[in-house]
Amino acid sequence: MSLEPLDTSVTVRKLQEQAHIRLGPEGRLRIALDLSEAVRKLRLAGLRSSQPDVSEAELVRRFILETHGLQPEAIP
Repeated sequence: MSLEPLDTSVTVRKLQEQAHIRLGPEGRLRIALDLSEAVRKLRLAGLRSSQPDVSEAELVRRFILETHGLQPEAIP
């Protein structure tokens, strides 16, 4: 079983590896944190769009519950 990505050429994969090495641990962590924040913002935007009458605090509450695999209706 290969763990090599099917959509990335060997040349590009090597370039990515070199870039990751140049970034160092701190740079890679920064990218991971930035991506995580972007995903949170996108999900909250989706919740806002699908539930326009819900307060911001309630949207955040629902997001947190959803993130932890809980149903908002199950929590008072």
